[in-house]
Amino acid sequence: MINKKKYLLIVLLIVVVITLSFYGYSYAKYVYNNVQNYYLKSKGFYISSDFLDTNNVKNVNNLWDGGNVLFNLKNSLNDEVVTSYDIEYQVNCVINSDVDESVYCSLNDTGLSTINGVLSSFSSCVNEIDNTDVSSYTKEQCEINGYKWKYQVANKNLYFNIVSDNPDVDVNNVDVTIEVNTTSPYKKKISGNFVLKKNDNIINDLIIDYKNFSNYDRLSIYNGLEKNKCVRITFDSTRVLMDTSNNDFVKLETDAYANVNGFVINLDSYKSKDIIFYRSDFNTKYDSSIFNISNSDLCN
Repeated sequence: MINKKKYLLIVLLIVVVITLSFYGYSYAKYVYNNVQNYYLKSKGFYISSDFLDTNNVKNVNNLWDGGNVLFNLKNSLNDEVVTSYDIEYQVNCVINSDVDESVYCSLNDTGLSTINGVLSSFSSCVNEIDNTDVSSYTKEQCEINGYKWKYQVANKNLYFNIVSDNPDVDVNNVDVTIEVNTTSPYKKKISGNFVLKKNDNIINDLIIDYKNFSNYDRLSIYNGLEKNKCVRITFDSTRVLMDTSNNDFVKLETDAYANVNGFVINLDSYKSKDIIFYRSDFNTKYDSSIFNISNSDLCN
């Protein structure tokens, strides 16, 4: 086994060196990432994110409220292809902009720009045949009764803040890189670039913005009003599917097929909220016009 691994590494190194000689660094890196991904998939190793990837993802937020910037980590390729063991990782946050020396990046309100964590693997019973509640079943109970015992997606929600030790310093625009390196049992790097811009103009309205990315879309909602608002958004669930892993929703609405087609959230004055969506057809691009928005002072 050890000799086989050494052989694979030697072949990989030769491929990268030859490719680098003929096509340059960028293409060689592309080849290396693809070979590495193939090797890790053969080991059942998957780590993904809606905001990060092996090819640095650019995330632009022109409605940044100066608060938490969210990102996530998952131990899966999709809901069906899931890593069956724990993944240890390290997160690094780097400010690329020229900012005051008092400004720094704080991950998860720790005051640190580097943190470590674990995506813990777990399994549960899945019922795909009747209406029985199997959520508390053991593996033995699950399989005896004809249900499926499956590994589940571990989704870790993380965030960073751009803070300053000087109360007189206000950061309006900043460019940040989040880099995640898995440390055990295999090594892989994914990263994302976050371009954050505050809107200093008085908007005095609720506005939404919808961006299309390669693997997902993002809806940004900004409350430019002087009051906190209860915001209701509805949409056509045959066009886009919403990521409901966020727990800040007051209510989720569903269509006749039990697909989420609307939600209600509380949104504080001059604050924003980002929600992930997935297009049913990735060849079709949408904008904010596919969403209907309404608001009230209080959520019922």
